[in-house]
Amino acid sequence: MYSAQKPRRGEAVRKKLGEWFAGAVEVYGKYDPRSLGLARIGLGLLLFYNVWRRLGSLGAFYSNDGLLPNHTVLWRPTIEYMASFFLAASRTEEAAIMMAFCAAVFIAFTIGYRTRFTHVLSFACDERRRRGLERARRVDDVLANGGALFGRRRP
Repeated sequence: MYSAQKPRRGEAVRKKLGEWFAGAVEVYGKYDPRSLGLARIGLGLLLFYNVWRRLGSLGAFYSNDGLLPNHTVLWRPTIEYMASFFLAASRTEEAAIMMAFCAAVFIAFTIGYRTRFTHVLSFACDERRRRGLERARRVDDVLANGGALFGRRRP
C-alpha cells in the first residue's frame, strides 16, 4: 500500500502567494500610531479652522436674522434628511454658544482627550454645524468630513 501522498498541483504557487501576501500585509497593512496621531492633529486643526472661518458669518448663516431662517429650512429643507442642533438656534448668541461647543469638541479631539468619544462628537458637530448650507460647501468641508467619517475607527 502506498502511504505517501503526492504533493497537490499548484500548492507551491499557493505557498509562494501566501508568503507574498503576508509580506505585503506586514509592509502596507500595518499602521504607525505616530502617523495616525499626526493625522488626527491635522484633522482637528482643519475642523477648528473651519469653525474659526465661519465666525464672521455667524449671524448671516446661523440665525433667523440672516439669509435663511431656521423655520424656512425646517419647512423646505435643501436636502432630504437633515438634522442639526443649530436649527434650534434662533438668535446669533445661541448659535455662538453652539459654535463654541463645537470648537471645544474639536480642540479636545486635536489634543487627544478621550479620542474615540471626541471623534464621534467631532463628526456629529461637523455634520450638524453645516445646517443645510449645501450651497456654501467648500473643498475643505468635504475633506474634513471625510476624515472625520472614515478615520473614526482608528485609535
